[in-house]
Amino acid sequence: TRCTDCTRCTDCTGCTGCTGCTDCVIQAGLPDGWSCYGWKKDGVLVIHCGCRRKTLAEAREYWSGKNDRREVLAAVEYIASVAAIKGWAV
Repeated sequence: TRCTDCTRCTDCTGCTGCTGCTDCVIQAGLPDGWSCYGWKKDGVLVIHCGCRRKTLAEAREYWSGKNDRREVLAAVEYIASVAAIKGWAV
């Protein structure tokens, strides 16, 4: 179900106010101070963190090896783990 704060969202792009998402969005908090969440778009896991939007593979590559973004990478892995539990293609 969609969260109670969304009225026009179709893929969570630019969303910063979700609080009640139950199946369409995986919230990962504020790693390194950036809003971070994932969702399924056209069957693909998409991760949005700060101003970046990437597929799982792109996110892992982009944030790997950045000492100042270790929390973000941990959030990416959290999103991937929860997505797998939900049965989403990862």
